[in-house]
Amino acid sequence: MGAPRPAPNPAAHPVVVSCSNPDGALRKAPPVPADTVLDGNADRQVTLARFEAAIRATRRDEDATLFVRSHLGSSSGAPYIADRGILFSDGVFGARDLAMTAPSGKPRTALPPRTVLALCSGAGAGDSSGLALGLAAACRLAGSAEVVTSVFDVPDTSWGCDFDRRLAEAVSRPEPVASALRRLQLECLHEWRRADVDDSTEWDQLPHPLIWASFVVVY
Repeated sequence: MGAPRPAPNPAAHPVVVSCSNPDGALRKAPPVPADTVLDGNADRQVTLARFEAAIRATRRDEDATLFVRSHLGSSSGAPYIADRGILFSDGVFGARDLAMTAPSGKPRTALPPRTVLALCSGAGAGDSSGLALGLAAACRLAGSAEVVTSVFDVPDTSWGCDFDRRLAEAVSRPEPVASALRRLQLECLHEWRRADVDDSTEWDQLPHPLIWASFVVVY
């Protein structure tokens, strides 16, 4: 008999940087565990400089994952896709910023191979000006081979906060990210179908498709 196969690593794509609620305006929830945690729920909010420093300092392993839970903001105040991005306490890190390159031609801010954006409409593909650079596409240009993000605005609920934790666990498993997301969404669909919804149901605790069905993988 051959030697027994080792059990699969439960965190084959570990979260190396977790940025949670950087501007402090989201519902307070425990941040996703990671090697480096930037937590706007804590004593101080997260600035753009802190985030960029954490990204630069992180390891660039082929299995590394970045997880961001934030509001979506605009650096110009206009509804242009290229200006929309992660809202920090002192500004917005937009798609335009992520897509910028250094003089060497490499990304100015190089992201880990896998990025999860738990925020509103991160996969935006176009706007009234004809721009076609959404935040997810900018993450691809910045080095992420796989980006998990939403395609429409996601409600900020207690159940949604727990879904973020489950999403981080799912994409960390040793399986293709699309399979992991599909498995999680099927679990949520089962929960939704079993939910006893009536006029007294608390929306905050509801496994609503507006949350879990919003997420897709951008390659």
